[in-house]
Amino acid sequence: MITHGTPSGYDAGCRGGACANHRTDRMTCTDAHNRYQWDGHYRAAVLAGTATDERETFVVKVARVIRESPEAAKKRAAGPKRAAVGTPRPYQKKPIVHGTRRGADELGCKADCPNEFDGGISCIDARRAVMKANHVTRQAKLEAARPADWKRASTPGHGIPYGATRCTEDCPSEAAGGISCQDAYTAARKRNNARRVSRAKVKAAA
Repeated sequence: MITHGTPSGYDAGCRGGACANHRTDRMTCTDAHNRYQWDGHYRAAVLAGTATDERETFVVKVARVIRESPEAAKKRAAGPKRAAVGTPRPYQKKPIVHGTRRGADELGCKADCPNEFDGGISCIDARRAVMKANHVTRQAKLEAARPADWKRASTPGHGIPYGATRCTEDCPSEAAGGISCQDAYTAARKRNNARRVSRAKVKAAA
């Protein structure tokens, strides 16, 4: 005999509208089966033999109305406090003086520099001196970065890696006591491969 409104009735084959409790205020076997899956209290009652076929009831909590105090309303309307920001000082650009590189770059002083008439250096000469000093510094850094066995080509256009594309044998630089184009190309490839392996190791370690 099937006891309707219980999980055992569902297990016995009672499904949906075939249940005797269908369209009543009692649980059907399907409802009891579904409730057994998620309601721990109902499951404990079923196992203890005290469960009924009454539908579950939930207590609906009424939302409390919290009145906002005038102080809180005024504070909310004012918004968050912002930190006081001082007035930034206007940027004052340094004046451009003749006899400097800025005089040639920004003032366009190319000739007839007033500083030159006073016995000083002109703006264009100051610019050339700065450019020359920067070139000397760059060349010194390049020389320091080159390997110890590197030799400068004694013949223009030979003794360099690019020369290997057109110089195959009997390099004039080698005959003059320098390094041949092929040797320069091989040394450059070795340096590039070493740098590539070093970068790969650093990237793998990171």
